[in-house]
Amino acid sequence: MKEGINFGMIDVSSLRSTSSISKPLTVLSHGNGIAILGAKLRSIIEDRSTVQTAPFTVAVSPRALAKGQRTTLQVNFIVRDRNLVGVFDDHVEIQFRDNHKSRNFVICRTVRAEVGNREALEKLMPKVEYRKPAPKPVAVIKSEVMETVGERWEDPVRVRWRKWLDEFEMPDQIFDMVAGKNPKGLVDKVKQSLMPKKFDLKTFSQFWQNLIFLEELQQRSGGSATLLHGRCLGNAPRATLLLQVASSFRIQVPGLAEKRPSVIVGDLIKIKLHGESKVAHGGYVHCLRGLGVLLSLHKDFPYFQGLTYDVEFTLNRLPFRRQHDAVRRPDTTMRRFLFPEWRDVTAVRPRTPYKVHFSPINRFISGNEPQEMAISRILSMAPGSAPFIIHGPFGTGKTTTLVEAIQQLYARDNDVRILVCAPSNSAADNIATRLQNLGKSSLLRLNAATREYETLQPPDLKQFHKDFGLLSRDPDSDGMRFRFPDYQALLKYKVVVATCVTAGVPSGLGVKPGHFDWILVDEAGQAAEPEVLIPILTLANHNTNLVLCGDHHQLGPIIHSPISRSLGHDKSYLLRLMETEMYDEKGTIGQPNVTIVKLRRNFRNHPAILQFPNEQFYSGDLEAGADPMTTTRLVGWYKMPNPNFPIKFRGIVGQDQRENTSPSYFNSYEVLEVKYIVEDILSSIKMGFKGKDIGIIAPYSAQCSKIRATLDGVRYQDIKVGSVEEFQGQERPIIIISTTRSSSENVAFDLRHTLGFVASPRRLNVAVTRAQAGLFIVGNPNILSLDPLWRTLINYIRLNKGYTGPALDPRWDANEEVDFTIPDFYVHKRQQQRAANMEALERRIRGSVLRQQGLEAEDRYSDEEDEVVYVSRMEGTGVGWADSI
Repeated sequence: MKEGINFGMIDVSSLRSTSSISKPLTVLSHGNGIAILGAKLRSIIEDRSTVQTAPFTVAVSPRALAKGQRTTLQVNFIVRDRNLVGVFDDHVEIQFRDNHKSRNFVICRTVRAEVGNREALEKLMPKVEYRKPAPKPVAVIKSEVMETVGERWEDPVRVRWRKWLDEFEMPDQIFDMVAGKNPKGLVDKVKQSLMPKKFDLKTFSQFWQNLIFLEELQQRSGGSATLLHGRCLGNAPRATLLLQVASSFRIQVPGLAEKRPSVIVGDLIKIKLHGESKVAHGGYVHCLRGLGVLLSLHKDFPYFQGLTYDVEFTLNRLPFRRQHDAVRRPDTTMRRFLFPEWRDVTAVRPRTPYKVHFSPINRFISGNEPQEMAISRILSMAPGSAPFIIHGPFGTGKTTTLVEAIQQLYARDNDVRILVCAPSNSAADNIATRLQNLGKSSLLRLNAATREYETLQPPDLKQFHKDFGLLSRDPDSDGMRFRFPDYQALLKYKVVVATCVTAGVPSGLGVKPGHFDWILVDEAGQAAEPEVLIPILTLANHNTNLVLCGDHHQLGPIIHSPISRSLGHDKSYLLRLMETEMYDEKGTIGQPNVTIVKLRRNFRNHPAILQFPNEQFYSGDLEAGADPMTTTRLVGWYKMPNPNFPIKFRGIVGQDQRENTSPSYFNSYEVLEVKYIVEDILSSIKMGFKGKDIGIIAPYSAQCSKIRATLDGVRYQDIKVGSVEEFQGQERPIIIISTTRSSSENVAFDLRHTLGFVASPRRLNVAVTRAQAGLFIVGNPNILSLDPLWRTLINYIRLNKGYTGPALDPRWDANEEVDFTIPDFYVHKRQQQRAANMEALERRIRGSVLRQQGLEAEDRYSDEEDEVVYVSRMEGTGVGWADSI
């Protein structure tokens, strides 16, 4: 900042509730006939409404200056709130009169202050200055012959596989075409050379196997294959010490807690002597302990105390292999699942299905017509029906509906066999928890043998698993480990719950297609199509019925390959079906709701929290139906800008920060603001919120880590902090969102690349709809408003008087309709405003836009990139600056 006033760090924790801090600004006159007409802050000149809220003030009285005379102006920073945090910038504009030349002119200086609790901010600041990590060498994609390989990890209770997965090695054609190449310009080449001209049952396998290979290639070369410890010495990986533990070796892995890299039991790790580029040794991961990995190496591995090694974590191929195994097998019997037609409906039941009467097990379903209709349609499905879809937007009870349908199917036929799947362990755990009343002899929660036992939630589900008898003692960690049942034991269970990937296990154990009468998939829009198809194409036959449950407006598949993504890999199986005519929610050919039912009553959110996503993503179809006893707990709280509106946007101008070699961003000022919000909520005895009632969402792992570190203590131990993905399918009475980014340059990058939820409609939808009673958003409104959807959300909050924070651009009209049609519209608009402001500034300096007293401006202008213009006009004015601070 050039020649400005910098208040530095203002520690509000040491001040009274209202305090004023002053800095002098000295003016020195070099000529006669110069007079000061007045001084104002540019934010106040532009918007009179900020007079009461602007933290800066300036005091000066009109006076004439003799040659060589000095005069001092006082610039004040007023602290009205001890919890004030952020970076505050403004401009002091001083108007002068040159009586000899009969003209008015202006000189400007920037003012800046960083505000917060000094001790807290210092703890959050980067400990090590950020340095860009060295480029990672291209990971070895093709198979590499290893000199020695350690003992492969096996389930402590050995599994008798009846069917072994093929390796599905990467084809040379795909590797040679894509590996190490810039993806730009490759899409058309891949499409012409590898992809089928038509997507149908005959080309289905070719289409998806190519996309799966492309995704695997990207994950291997784009960071999933990770060299330990990041920075290199002499362009070689830093040496890593292996600590021998019994017959295994232990490696410290920084970042393991944040899944950087992501390692699971059974992974193969490649190890070389430091500096040795030819001979590689393999070791299998046997156990994860804290930040360490325990692995098995061959007895001939060259280990000596003091030697150093380079370690590479390779990608676990099992999920890809199971996807390949699924999509390569479709035959004509699978057409009903992959390309359903109306004949699949009419061939097995009447054109207008009758309504099946049932007595709800869950009393909350009674009277909810869409939920009752969905369950009724499922109960009426004859064997071999077309797939049925429950479209369940957020908070409409889609999982509740699915669980009720399972219980009704089980109650109607005790011999029924049902497989229930979800993309994530947390979603599968949720379903299993709700089905525990079926009993341990009927219900199986099938966990991957590589899953860490400690991640199983909630605690009562752990006890249920102990009763299963499907746990064993891990000899490597001396802890508990999941194990698979044998073939005969698996056949006895009536309801099996698993993730989509682990649902490939029954086929490997020997379960034949058709064993399960029903396959139901929850959160089906969250996974890529080949993942959802693992249980369907390996375990269904011509009699199996399929039910999909999800919402395509929420989180979709995460696809890393830009080539694969552009060719359709990021479109879920659920969305592909819903785009066809027979899954039109409004009904087709006079057959409403035969293949799909949309749940419309929202049981989660306060109506004010529901309104924005309902209008933006669901055409206003959703109905508010949540219990007011839950959703109105925050209403009337005096610390909300509008006590009758349970949403608060807290504007914070912070800083984008990174440390060490981590590419993840954090914002210390937002972390501190989040802590203040949490403290205010937990301190309100009247509302009675506890830590478990609060969820905090941030788009970057570094921001989540900083928030967790700040909320350290028994009082905060039950608060969940995580990414949007970690909150999918969950809810909390209170949700706090830290948007983190505060730089226009970085947000512009996010807008181009749709990172985080800054420019992702689906992630924004999920983030704001987790809250039942109160939603708090912390961020820089001037930056977020560059995105039309965020601008619309902020407008909604402003119109309901839920905004608090720095003054906004007075040209930003909250009532103005937001334009979604033009990419980067508001970025261009701001650039145009900046150019117009510069012209207005030129006129101001010439005196053409000052009123006679020189105290008020006819035109308005922005506060960016204008200082150079002011400074360049200082020459020849007869006024100098003796002291800038």
